[in-house]
Amino acid sequence: MLKGNYLFTVFSRQHSSYQLLYLFTENGPMTKRAWDELKIEMVDLKFKNLDRLNEFVHKMAEKLKVSKAFVFSPREFNQVVENMEKGEVFFDILIKKGRPLEVKRALKKSKFWDNF
Repeated sequence: MLKGNYLFTVFSRQHSSYQLLYLFTENGPMTKRAWDELKIEMVDLKFKNLDRLNEFVHKMAEKLKVSKAFVFSPREFNQVVENMEKGEVFFDILIKKGRPLEVKRALKKSKFWDNF
């Protein structure tokens, strides 16, 4: 299972949708096994708009029980990597430079998964 205090997400905009590129914590990337353990199929992971992507990240943060989630565009993520001098400060810089999403402990039980 994917474990850690923070969830990091990198997405890209593709035409009229948003594609999830990376999902990871400070302990590693989201693996097929982690998706299976969460009982979520790892499908295309395209979202109609940024709000839907953010809702998905919130839901993943809740399932993974992380304290904070951060979102990056590929450009923002690459800037962090390119400007980093020491590897041991990687996550500190991600936390500092990322766009934080407030992790909600209770989302509405609507047709959440039907929107993706």
